[in-house]
Amino acid sequence: MYTKKVYEHFLDPQNARSMPDADAVGTIGDPSCGDSVTMFIKVRDNVISDVSYLVFGCGASIATSSMASVLAKGKSLEDAMAMADEDVIEALGGLPEHKVHCSNLGVSALHKAIGSYLAIGREHGDSIVVVGTHPPCSRCRLLSNVVAAVAAEFGLDASVKHLSYTSEEARGYAIRNGLVPGTAKDVSMATGIEIDHNALADFLSASAPDDGGEFGKYNDCGWTIGLDEMLRPLEKIAKEAGIMMTPALIINGTIKHQGSMPALPEIRKWLMELKKPAADRQEP
Repeated sequence: MYTKKVYEHFLDPQNARSMPDADAVGTIGDPSCGDSVTMFIKVRDNVISDVSYLVFGCGASIATSSMASVLAKGKSLEDAMAMADEDVIEALGGLPEHKVHCSNLGVSALHKAIGSYLAIGREHGDSIVVVGTHPPCSRCRLLSNVVAAVAAEFGLDASVKHLSYTSEEARGYAIRNGLVPGTAKDVSMATGIEIDHNALADFLSASAPDDGGEFGKYNDCGWTIGLDEMLRPLEKIAKEAGIMMTPALIINGTIKHQGSMPALPEIRKWLMELKKPAADRQEP
């Protein structure tokens, strides 16, 4: 019924203990069976340096939590966030069909702990990230300009940085939201929606782009609303295609907008929320 590896992790569970000095904690319960798992992680240089857990449940829940902790230790946050239930099942040599759901607990608790860690402790200020191309295209640069200016206007205690969509950190943010980072070109390739490259070239080489509308005073990069409108069909389908399309605005780990310039009132609303005490903020 159970493999030898399952019995080993049930009889001698690895890393089963509390961790009072954990950097982050994640708890998941399964209402269908009453089992629950709490995962504790310590992070050093973007790597899970230590992991432990407390589990209440059946033998399969104990074994899968044990294996999840073993697989996670030493992984980067991005790689650990990419772990799936199937990885745990495979490492254990399989599980009976009616126990497969148990594998979800340890992995989900781990992901929740990582999510908590990535949310950034309030005592260290808020995190505002623009994910785009490198060097930044006109859309990515304008979004960075606007966000930095509004954050300064509001006097926010927040770090604002631009990440290349090809970086591991950007990939980690995307994975946390069930996506992969990419550009309009990647969405086009994934969906078959073609980009009018002649029109795109015209927008990118325009010697006299429009005044930028509401973004006029921030627009030192030649952005034009026509560029966003041309790529709008790709923006609308990007998430369905599993892609976090550039430019993406991420605040404390949550993707607020992707694929175009969000409206200025929306940017101001999202950043104004950061002026409130953490307990009074709207959930993402």
